[in-house]
Amino acid sequence: MPAPYEQGQPLAWIEIDTEGVRVHRARVEAIEPSATTGSWHITTERGSTTVDASGVAPSAVPLEPDIADDLYLYGDGYLVTSSLIGLEFSADMDTTVERGDDLDLG
Repeated sequence: MPAPYEQGQPLAWIEIDTEGVRVHRARVEAIEPSATTGSWHITTERGSTTVDASGVAPSAVPLEPDIADDLYLYGDGYLVTSSLIGLEFSADMDTTVERGDDLDLG
């Protein structure tokens, strides 16, 4: 199984913030197979994590064109907040959310 990244390849690094998540551009400094089959341990200038075969981890995702565009428009470390914060839900409410509808870029 080929590695999802190559050394020097950019990716999006996600960091938890008190107000949401921050998205940064990072570059893969090192990649090696993980002890878990189908996963890879990567090291970037922002930290290390283990990604699955598609290059996804809680703190790292492939740098898709839309994410690259947002990094260009909003700058490195832009904040993504949820518009659902502070809402109260009752048991009879429809809590389905369309993907992407709950994000505010700032």
